[in-house]
Amino acid sequence: MNEKEAFIDSIREKLISPNELFEESLLCFKNGCNRSSYIIAWISIVESLKQKISSFADLGDTNSIKAQARIEGAEKKKASTDRMITEEAINCNIIDDPQASSLNFLWEQRCLFAHPYYSKPTDDQVINILNEAIQITLGKDLNFNKAYLDELCRKIIDYPHFIPSQQGAKSYFRQTLLRVPESLQPYLFKKILMEISKIDLDQSKLNETEKLRMFLVMLFLTTTIPINDTRFQLEKGITESPFTCWIGYVHKETWHKIPRREKTMLFSYLSSETDHFKLDRLYRITQKIGNQLEPKFQLQYGKILENSSFLDVMTYYLNVDTAFERIMSELSNGWDSQNMVCAFLNGENSHSFLSELSNLRQIELGRKIRYAADRNAFTAKDYVGSIISHNKEVPGCLKAGIGIGYIIPVKDQFEIPSKSEMNKMIQTLSSVNDSERELAYKFLNTQISSCKPPRWTTFSKEEFISDSSEILAKLDEFLDQTLFSSFIKSVNTYMDN
Repeated sequence: MNEKEAFIDSIREKLISPNELFEESLLCFKNGCNRSSYIIAWISIVESLKQKISSFADLGDTNSIKAQARIEGAEKKKASTDRMITEEAINCNIIDDPQASSLNFLWEQRCLFAHPYYSKPTDDQVINILNEAIQITLGKDLNFNKAYLDELCRKIIDYPHFIPSQQGAKSYFRQTLLRVPESLQPYLFKKILMEISKIDLDQSKLNETEKLRMFLVMLFLTTTIPINDTRFQLEKGITESPFTCWIGYVHKETWHKIPRREKTMLFSYLSSETDHFKLDRLYRITQKIGNQLEPKFQLQYGKILENSSFLDVMTYYLNVDTAFERIMSELSNGWDSQNMVCAFLNGENSHSFLSELSNLRQIELGRKIRYAADRNAFTAKDYVGSIISHNKEVPGCLKAGIGIGYIIPVKDQFEIPSKSEMNKMIQTLSSVNDSERELAYKFLNTQISSCKPPRWTTFSKEEFISDSSEILAKLDEFLDQTLFSSFIKSVNTYMDN
């Protein structure tokens, strides 16, 4: 293989798709027909640019639609359109100024070589135009320009049916970003943020905001430019529009890319925000970042929630452990706090929280709720009543905890139970499965053994032995007899101490 053939093979590999005109130009060059090769190479450039203008027009780009109309009008009049096509390619941002200068030179050379009395192009001149054809258009996908990206953002906002579904949006944005040149990535980043800022408080545009957010997050993740590049202006954006930045690109997948100073600024803003509509959205985003938050920001976020109204933030804790601690703390307060906790637990949002709690924590929570109900917190009384009457479905260990609460209302507080209290416990525990019932009695006996004897009690040991023996005799199932017997033994040991 000679040098010319090697060049032809290498440049053919740079085509993004087969091109008949370009192949014809290569064939002419291979056979020494340099004049034909040069002119056909020029035609392949012009036709490729024309096709890209047409493709942009099909996508709805306003400038390209006008350019296509002008080109077609000139062609109908049998006028030459070569220069017009290159000029319109500039107007449609398909080529830049340096490429336009190169095309102008190639056009002038093409005009000279087209005349038979002018010497034919040298091999180097043909190689030059073939390389330029690849660099300018034939070796490049159709990249989107500013005008098209501007129009795309407007369509997302103004025409909800333009991208009807979230799944469809993800696929569409992925394909779009493949055609955004690196030089326009910072521009698109700021453009999307600006469009979000126009609608971020409009509740009728939440779907459109979410689509733009998805677009921005995908750009944030795929950009080939370092995100701390000054062209993105992250610090300026957070300074002037912190809420827009939060809902624009703060995401569990982008968090690791955000510079630490900008993270600090975002949390400083979160600490000072008071608008409930904004906070609801900010908390939702922060919760989804979860344990990816650095310890410093986890602690700061926890303090923000701790100082906020229980019902406003209960669903936004980072994990079930911190949520449990907040609930147990509130249940130790007065009626208002206890009622708010039970209102939350009685709502739809509590199901996932309760199911994530360990069995022992469910028991502890149930016992606390029972205590609140005994202290006449009306919502707690209603909640416990609905559970015992089987109108409210809850995890078995939570129900078991309510049963235990009849005997030991709170930690380290135990008094000899009455017959009524023991019957209520048995009745409640009868509605949980065997393993939950066994765990409940084990928990109960352990708690009794760790409690200090009370200074006084209204029930005598003899009275307890009589009542508990009577209850034991009425139990039918062997497991219940065994478990209740272990309870009697624990109480007797407690009284003997």
